[in-house]
Amino acid sequence: MAVYFFDSTGARISTVTADRGYIMQKKDFLAVSGSVVVIGADSVRLMTEYLEWVGAKDSVVTDSFVTVIQGGDTLMSYGFQSDPQLRDITFKQRVSGRTRIRPEQFDQDRRQP
Repeated sequence: MAVYFFDSTGARISTVTADRGYIMQKKDFLAVSGSVVVIGADSVRLMTEYLEWVGAKDSVVTDSFVTVIQGGDTLMSYGFQSDPQLRDITFKQRVSGRTRIRPEQFDQDRRQP
């Protein structure tokens, strides 16, 4: 199954694919499970086995294991919360991963007092 999220202008902000899911429209709630993949803004990719969207909070959440990939960076965690665009991400526990420090970031950090 595929679910698309749109902003107030009608532009697509993220795409969710999963093996199965259900929607409770009156409660603004969506739950998906089984090989869940979310592609958000700036090509951020989230992979997990279970994910919920809570419309009242406009957030996607899970307590399951997640992997988030952006560019060459990969972060993993048990538990996760974010906006549907995957721009404001909070990892909950047992966070690990691999990230690259880009040369321009390193040089900028060294110049700051």
